[in-house]
Amino acid sequence: MKFLNIGCGRDIRRDKNPDVEWINLDRTKPADVIADLEEPLPFKDNTFKLVFAHSILEHIRNYTQLQSEIYRVLEPHGQLQAHVPDYTSPDAYGDPDHVRMFSFHSFYTMYWYGMIVKDLRHYTINNPKGISTNFPELQIAPHLWIHATLVKLTPSELMDGLKMGLWDQKMGCWQPEHTK
Repeated sequence: MKFLNIGCGRDIRRDKNPDVEWINLDRTKPADVIADLEEPLPFKDNTFKLVFAHSILEHIRNYTQLQSEIYRVLEPHGQLQAHVPDYTSPDAYGDPDHVRMFSFHSFYTMYWYGMIVKDLRHYTINNPKGISTNFPELQIAPHLWIHATLVKLTPSELMDGLKMGLWDQKMGCWQPEHTK
């Protein structure tokens, strides 16, 4: 299995499992592959089981192109795991290199790129497993982040989901029973 770590910086990933090969991509060394995320990814279609994006999507100007590229390089049913600062967090607007902000709804729009949300939660450094989304707890979480896991569907699965009414127009997401 191949996993892709985009915008890796110094977070070079390796795995003790010989069946897992991590490819670390960034604009500079020590990445395995040097490439610009504002350009098409230098990989064949359906190459990766997992694309990991930690603290990088908020830096991407041409985000729609990257969404399409992630879909292209993922295998069918492959996953995108993304970690981004929530738009309410100082981590979102405190870095001058951040060009976009994210909320939960930001990930539901990935449907238009052939992906559905499998897992979505807020977390903080002090509670990486996730926190409740009730408002009082969120008010006291100054450095709030979003963890999102999305799954690539095949074009026929997307069409079947639409035909069966599994796409919830009001919520902008797949109905929960479809994502299990």
